[in-house]
Amino acid sequence: MQFPNTWSHRFLREFQQSSLRKLIALTGNSDPTEECRFDLRIRGGDSLEIYHGLERLLTVQSTGDERIELNAPRRYRQLPEHEALYVMGLTLDSDQLATGIDQYLRAASLLADERFFRDRKEGYWTNQLLKSYGVCWQSDSPWLMFDRWSSIRFETDAEEDAFYRPLHQEQLAKRAKLQQQDRANWGENGFLNRAVDILAIGPEQQLVCFELMLGSNLPSLYWGCQEAAFNRDMFSMAKEYLSQGIKTLVEQYVELGLLPPTCKSWLPAKNFESVETNLVIIDPPDDAEVWKRFDLANEILGIPRLPVGFLRSSQDSPSILWR
Repeated sequence: MQFPNTWSHRFLREFQQSSLRKLIALTGNSDPTEECRFDLRIRGGDSLEIYHGLERLLTVQSTGDERIELNAPRRYRQLPEHEALYVMGLTLDSDQLATGIDQYLRAASLLADERFFRDRKEGYWTNQLLKSYGVCWQSDSPWLMFDRWSSIRFETDAEEDAFYRPLHQEQLAKRAKLQQQDRANWGENGFLNRAVDILAIGPEQQLVCFELMLGSNLPSLYWGCQEAAFNRDMFSMAKEYLSQGIKTLVEQYVELGLLPPTCKSWLPAKNFESVETNLVIIDPPDDAEVWKRFDLANEILGIPRLPVGFLRSSQDSPSILWR
């Protein structure tokens, strides 16, 4: 198993020397309160994903020999700005390519804005958190946030199944037992997500997982701490296999200018020793009965009390208030 989200040395060098380097400016200035309309994420296989809130607007994929492929969701492919990209020539030595991608992203984001960003839900706050505690990280920041939808790569399906099956069976059995008592309150049996919403590092060189949920999403909200604990458990079990890849990813973001160089002081010399987890609820409900059921679910599931934070769509900065 390994952490998948890194680039080869070859593509990192080619990207730095190409006009695509200009795309880094899309993340905006160093003001952490300024809206982050575009979030750039390194992905495995020498690819770059660009998000507008919850929506992936574009994937830039290296095919070798300084050529790239572009992949955009179908709903944006009819835009004139998208069609123009293929006239420019999809090579890293094209001076026009970065400008063309910039123009496409701005056109596509206008279509995606209301549904995936302006609603100020998970996607909006993911962008804002990754900017405030990533691009704008400072030594007194509580976390260094550097990746979204972080997962573990396995060599075979059998290896993946052997890793997750015990974790899934134990947790979902507990959930099913509770749901059988009262489906009106606890809903149907769901699943445990194998991707961490935001991955971060703390000042004690510990890994920190963040699970983001909507306060209006009932009954899924009741399983928020279980999901957050599952994130912690899977990364704890795999941390010795993931540590080098995670450190490489942080170093590559520093080289690109998407993280400040001083943040590398938070990287451990060897492996990460511990993993923590947090649940962040966007627009938490005011209903006291909801919180009684929330605490009851954690008690019955045997989930130790975890840090639970709040973000509200009305606030200007991504400052998390803790319950």
